[in-house]
Amino acid sequence: MDLSNSQILGELSSILRSPPFSGSKQCQTLLQYLVEHSLRGQNDELKERIIGIEVFGRKSDYDTSHDAIVRARVGEVRKRLAQYYTSEEGQDTPLRVVIAPGSYRPTFVLHHGNNGSKSSAVIDQLESDTSHLAEDQQPLETTPSAPTLPGKARWGVWGLAAAAASAALLIAWISIPRWTKSEFDIFWAPILGNKKQAVIYTGTAPVYIRSMEFVNREQTPLNPNEQMLPATRWTLPPMAEGKVLTAKDLQVDPSGYVEVGDVKAAMAVTGLLSARKRSFDLRIGPELAYEDLHGAPTILVGGYANFWTMYMNRDLHFYFDRNLNIRERGGQGRVWSISHDAGRASSSTITEDYAIVYRLFNSKTGAPVIALAGTTTCGTRAASEFLTDPVSMKKLGIISRDGWEQKNLELVLHAPLVDCNPTSVEIVAEHAW
Repeated sequence: MDLSNSQILGELSSILRSPPFSGSKQCQTLLQYLVEHSLRGQNDELKERIIGIEVFGRKSDYDTSHDAIVRARVGEVRKRLAQYYTSEEGQDTPLRVVIAPGSYRPTFVLHHGNNGSKSSAVIDQLESDTSHLAEDQQPLETTPSAPTLPGKARWGVWGLAAAAASAALLIAWISIPRWTKSEFDIFWAPILGNKKQAVIYTGTAPVYIRSMEFVNREQTPLNPNEQMLPATRWTLPPMAEGKVLTAKDLQVDPSGYVEVGDVKAAMAVTGLLSARKRSFDLRIGPELAYEDLHGAPTILVGGYANFWTMYMNRDLHFYFDRNLNIRERGGQGRVWSISHDAGRASSSTITEDYAIVYRLFNSKTGAPVIALAGTTTCGTRAASEFLTDPVSMKKLGIISRDGWEQKNLELVLHAPLVDCNPTSVEIVAEHAW
């Protein structure tokens, strides 16, 4: 059955409104660009450089080898599509949008449930994505023929060969469950494989807010007729040059505030657990009692604003110091830091960040803990995108699985940023014990 443009655009509209996409304007814009240009047959515009220019505002001569924002964001779109099609809202959708790895051209597929059938669109896509493999094949080396052996000797050789083959098959059969698991599955196993409800905890940063005395003093008085009009949001006149605030003008907000990057990180984690049909309890606040974490598999989001992240991190190999740096305890004594000048006050001016990720099998709470924490909120977001993306998690392949699969693991991540959005994430240090 041929799919009409109106059907595809209708499905696109549903995807863009869904929870996996509604929280990311960039992913919405990128997916819409890819789908609409594909429907128009403008495949020449579905190239990395052009997408970078048209969607992300890059200059025409930008270096795609150093700025990987297109590859990173398309990977994010693939992940969010997977979350959508495994959710209750999208799992029964008959039409699906597929972006194959290594391609920026979407394919539109009729989904036939679990009957194992595939549409011709899927087959065409797979064939187009693997057609280059024939050119990459290396010719097999030929070996001289072995001399012919007498009959009994041949049977002896065949017997040994059969025994060796059986042993190899047995070893392979035993190893298959282990080695077919992805780095993503192995890392998350202590949480996703735990039958207890997971706790996701995001701390809050302390903040001063204006006092009611200050608000009442600064607001423009209303006349009686204006008082009866519908209310609008509070506005304050700009601060005059040299104006001094007193202690009475500000007060501490006891609930604090959640930083934007921490919110997006928490959304990424809840999306992962929802897609895996794992129940969770999302907790946000300045404090969380030990009793709430005791015995519960836990995911800690955020660094300095999260008490439990910092409490468990202070004795680890890589730790946050008191000046927004990550330090290595012992070893090479490495330090990872970003600029601390006044311009860094705005997240849009940060061009890079570092993050600590740790996974503890038996933490101080008596249960597994995974933490993702940047030196700033931008690093926390980068860590969440890394941990919830199975493709990115393949970078853990640089570490021998025997060295971390059943061990506590701590990573230091580095992420270049554009307006607090990570363009890529790399592992710069690791420690397992």
